[in-house]
Amino acid sequence: MEIHHIKVQKSARYIIIGDVSTANQVVIILHGYGQSVTRLANKFSVLDTSNVAYIIPEGLHRFYTSGFSGDVGSSWMTREDRLVDIDDYVGYLNQLADALEIRSKMISVLGFSQGAATACRWVADGNIQPINLILWAGLVPPDLEFQSEGQNDALEPLRSLNLILAHSPTDAFRTEEMWKRQYEVLNHYQLVYTEFEYVGGHRIPIDEFNRLWREINPLPLD
Repeated sequence: MEIHHIKVQKSARYIIIGDVSTANQVVIILHGYGQSVTRLANKFSVLDTSNVAYIIPEGLHRFYTSGFSGDVGSSWMTREDRLVDIDDYVGYLNQLADALEIRSKMISVLGFSQGAATACRWVADGNIQPINLILWAGLVPPDLEFQSEGQNDALEPLRSLNLILAHSPTDAFRTEEMWKRQYEVLNHYQLVYTEFEYVGGHRIPIDEFNRLWREINPLPLD
């Protein structure tokens, strides 16, 4: 048995809140595993968009989150054929950045849960350079070095930004062992970071996002 791959065209969905063409800055939000991109967008739609636009891409793998009907969520990847999926979503996000012409903007990337690893791999690809990389209830993946082939330092993009680890002590998915391993990964990659503790468990409370934004953002939201 031989496994092969073929590139195909696929329509990818994304949501924009605000006006990308007139905004001074953009925030690209990468959702978590099984999350509804429309529900996530509804949460951020209450924010002022005078100077900022929010771009929320949907992962390429859509599925029913329970059984064969009901709520629909999306995923960026699974462990099956993972390197191919990583290559696909990095290419997809690069293509989206090109299509929306955002590279001249002040860019922040927020990855929630599974989206945090997605964000790290995308930024490490070096095709986009955000000012802020916010990993919300998510972690830096321990396998970024596979992207180093043919590059002097694939991790340099991650060392040239403001890396924020946002975590909640009531997050049901957070364990001490997990964070012990995370600090080992951060030290191994020599990544400088700051921590932001929020209230709200494994989700993104908008008031807590606003609190973080006021601390790190070079321009106000309004």
